[in-house]
Amino acid sequence: MQMAYTFVHGRVEATLVDVQHLPGRRIRRTRTWMGPMRFPDWTLDYCGWPGMHCRVDVGSQAGRATRRPMGTWHLYAPRVTYYEYYENRDPLPEDAWIHFTCRRRPAFMAKLQYAVFSDPQDVLLEHVRTLHELQQARCAGYEWVQGALFMALLGELHMASRRGGRGTPASPWVLAPRRGGTGQGLLADVDAIVRGRLASPPSLGELAEQLGMSISSLAHRFRNETGFSIVGRIRWLRVAQARQLLGTLGIKQTARKLGFSGPSYFSRVFKEVSGLSPQTFLQQRAVGRAAE
Repeated sequence: MQMAYTFVHGRVEATLVDVQHLPGRRIRRTRTWMGPMRFPDWTLDYCGWPGMHCRVDVGSQAGRATRRPMGTWHLYAPRVTYYEYYENRDPLPEDAWIHFTCRRRPAFMAKLQYAVFSDPQDVLLEHVRTLHELQQARCAGYEWVQGALFMALLGELHMASRRGGRGTPASPWVLAPRRGGTGQGLLADVDAIVRGRLASPPSLGELAEQLGMSISSLAHRFRNETGFSIVGRIRWLRVAQARQLLGTLGIKQTARKLGFSGPSYFSRVFKEVSGLSPQTFLQQRAVGRAAE
């Protein structure tokens, strides 16, 4: 369903063109690059499933294929060309995207061509789900609610761009969880944020800001609830991801993908956390597989 409603807030003037939310969509082609895709409007596209890759023809990312983790959004400027690749043959559990134009852009979009946002708590996805429901219902006054939600969505993107990171696949801008967290405990809240930025982990100050806590309160409460320090938990999460990547990428590539300064430092951290060097871990895994 197409629409075009213009909303103005301060110095921002944007027109919402279309919202799509499709649960259980089946991809017609997998394990082959789909595209080129290029739209005349701004495109905000969601990835809610594993096994997706993307290639964007812009700037330093031109021609480079990158893996898209679950829970990420890509923002493409008008007429930017991109391609998508799906490993998984299963139906997509959830697919969503919006198209919009900006006559007067938010500051972070002034020179933007392409950006990556991590949404570990589905903050943005909730906005888009509701926008789509309103679009389908079209009840009296829905345009006002839709306009407020759309401006809130742009505001969430703007705030994420100011919290650190570069908006790239290796260092995405992270959408903040809602105050009060997920209700699953502080460990789950911290893990969700850190997993979205394993290659460029957030500082204690960034975590505290996103969780609506002071630095001292976060550090004290986290240790009391989990027995970990924040730094220790971040190291553990990075090594846990490294264990999944090793063997497929190798030690040097794994260290690079997870943002370590070099293979030696990566190996030292890996051994301190797991008790094994990466080489020993790979040898033990190879023996285990041979015995199966």
